[in-house]
Amino acid sequence: MTPDPVDPPKAQPEQPLVRDTPITAPKPKIDFEPRAPITGVTVDPLPAAGSSDLALDFGLPTTKPADPPARFAPKSAKPRGNVAGWVTTDDYPTADVRAGHTGTVRFRLAIDAGGRVTGCTVTQSSGFPGLDEATCRNVTRRARFDAASDAMGEKATGSYDGTIRWVIPND
Repeated sequence: MTPDPVDPPKAQPEQPLVRDTPITAPKPKIDFEPRAPITGVTVDPLPAAGSSDLALDFGLPTTKPADPPARFAPKSAKPRGNVAGWVTTDDYPTADVRAGHTGTVRFRLAIDAGGRVTGCTVTQSSGFPGLDEATCRNVTRRARFDAASDAMGEKATGSYDGTIRWVIPND
């Protein structure tokens, strides 16, 4: 008997790795229906403006933010010229000289950004209205200043405190 010849294995037909069938994704469901309200949550009304509760409820800082650092050192108004010339013995009110009134007047001047006096306030009276009024009248008319400046170096309003001592001159 003769051996049967061994049939070589038959090659399998190639199978495609990718199917040609199109796959479509399902359409998303769009829900426009109102949802049920959430329960167990309460909303408190906002506190009134300016209330300190606002900072606590929302965790905001309770302190004022720091101002930016100054670029210039602020300067107060400086008198120009001779301060002693603001009031002279010739300005002594005649009625006060006759009555023998003497005294010290302390005053505060308001100064605008141009260096001019815009107001005078007696902060300590001499006790005699004529001397107090003469002080403000003469100082307001004669005093001139180099204007004050702010932290940004800009001219600013300012003030000046001064004293006039009224003494009856000896001829």
